[in-house]
Amino acid sequence: MTAGGTFNEQILAGLRPNFFELVAQEAMQGALRPAWQYVCKVLVQTRPGLLERVWTFSDELFLILESLLELCFITRHGGSVSENFYYLERVPWRDRSGPLGTREKWASVLCLVAVPYLIVKMDSLYSRLQEENDITVLSWQRGQDTGILLKLLFFKAYPYLHALWEGAKFIFRMRYLFGKTEFYSPLLWMAGVILSRQMETELTKSPSPHSGATLWRRLLNSLLPLTVFALKLLEWWFSSERAAAVRMMTSLPIPPPPEPVEPSPEGIRLPSNPQLCPICLQRRTDPTAVITSGYVFCYSCIFGYLRRQKQCPVTCIPTVEKQIIRLYSQQRYSS
Repeated sequence: MTAGGTFNEQILAGLRPNFFELVAQEAMQGALRPAWQYVCKVLVQTRPGLLERVWTFSDELFLILESLLELCFITRHGGSVSENFYYLERVPWRDRSGPLGTREKWASVLCLVAVPYLIVKMDSLYSRLQEENDITVLSWQRGQDTGILLKLLFFKAYPYLHALWEGAKFIFRMRYLFGKTEFYSPLLWMAGVILSRQMETELTKSPSPHSGATLWRRLLNSLLPLTVFALKLLEWWFSSERAAAVRMMTSLPIPPPPEPVEPSPEGIRLPSNPQLCPICLQRRTDPTAVITSGYVFCYSCIFGYLRRQKQCPVTCIPTVEKQIIRLYSQQRYSS
C-alpha cells in the first residue's frame, strides 16, 4: 500500500462521524415535527374558527416548509439543518472529492422530507383503521364497498412492512457501528450519499467572522436548539398544569350524574325492551354508549350510523365516531 493511499485512508477515517454524533443529529431532526405540531395546536386553540384548517393540514404545511428549509441548507451547506448543526455534510458515495450533484440534492430532500411524511400518514391511517377494524371486516362481509378490501389488506400488511423498515434501519446502524458499511441509514443508501465531518478548510473558509454567512450560521446554531428546548419546556409546563387541575378536580366530591337527555321527535324510537339496540331492534352485541347522549347501541350499528349521519340516532345531537365507548360486562370475560 502506498503512502498516499494510507494518508487518504487516515483522512477518510478522521472525517467519518462516530455513531453518537449521528444519533444526536437524528434526534434533533425528529424533534422538529413535534415542535411544529405543538405550535399549530396552540394557534388553533387561540383562534379555533379562523385557524381550524391549519391543524387539518398541519402535516402538509410542515412538508412544504421543511422541504424549502432542507433544500436551502443542502444547496448552501451540503447537509440538512441538523447535520449542519453538528458540522456534518453529505458527500457523494461514488465521487467523494466532488460536490453534491443535482440528483443527490433532490434525492436527499426526498429522503429527508417525503419518506417521513409518508410514514406519518401511514401510521395515522393504520391507527384509524385499528379503531375501525370490526366495522371494516363486517362491511366487507356484507359486500357494502369493495374499497374496504384495500383498507383491510393495508391493515393486515402494514405491521409487517413497518417491522421490515425498522429492521432495515437497525441493520444499517449496527453495520455502521462495527465499521461494515459507510451508510448510517437506508435513506442515505437510497440517496447515494454518506455523511462526513466538514473539513477544517470548510469550517474556516469564511473571509471574515463578521460576514453575513458567518453571522447567520452562528445565529441559527444558537436559536434552533433554544427554540426546540423552549417549545418542549412549554409543552411540559402546560401538561403539568393540566395534571394539577385533574388532581384538584378528583379531590372534590363526586358530582351527581347529569339528567338524561330526552329523545328528539326527529330521532328513532326507543324499543320497549331496554336490551335491544334501537337501530337494528336486535339484542345488542358489543354494547357501545354514545358519550353525547348516553344511549347504548350495537358497536357496528352505531359506528356505521355516525359515519353517515354525524348525529346521535335518538337525540339528534351532533356526534362523531370518536365520541363512542364500548361497554364490557364482567360476565362476558369471567372464566
